[in-house]
Amino acid sequence: MDGHLRPITQTIYVQAGDTLNDLLRLNRLRADPGGAIEILDRFWHFDEAYQDKLQTVPPLLAYADLLTINDSRVAEAAKRLRKKHLNAASEG
Repeated sequence: MDGHLRPITQTIYVQAGDTLNDLLRLNRLRADPGGAIEILDRFWHFDEAYQDKLQTVPPLLAYADLLTINDSRVAEAAKRLRKKHLNAASEG
């Protein structure tokens, strides 16, 4: 969300109704057990205007994902994300 990290794994959240075959075909993805892409079901619901503005997962989800990684650079990124996106939301 701030461009300071390059992830090892890309996570794609698909919305109900999206077909996995279309996603794979459009992005030219192939199955690879050791691959660096995970595809998960999108479990949050926002109105379309907010989701279009966001262009990514909710900041809280990104923050939670970062906290699961035991790395000092990732911890710093989590702090920046929290300060920029989560503290600002709770103060407003």
